[in-house]
Amino acid sequence: MLSGVRTIIKTTMGNKSYRDASRENWTNRFELTNEDINTGSLQRIADATEVMAKNHNELIRENDSLKREVERYRLWYNQEQKLNRYLRGNITRLKNKLKKP
Repeated sequence: MLSGVRTIIKTTMGNKSYRDASRENWTNRFELTNEDINTGSLQRIADATEVMAKNHNELIRENDSLKREVERYRLWYNQEQKLNRYLRGNITRLKNKLKKP
């Protein structure tokens, strides 16, 4: 009965895929077997799994990008801290020079 993933079945409501037919309230409305219902359900599960995998991959990419950005800002912050210490030291030295005659 299955001729591929995109198998179309003849129902009282027209042609529907197993995926669409398995979503419906199928009792006494369609001429489907349990195998047909299970096939449609498995196809829907496969679709949902693909979407989850896609979302997971996007989250991984976003996480990696954010880690790189955090590291870049951390380096920038450390450089600014060093520059700040250097400038404060120069200010202190100049103040000390002004105090000594």
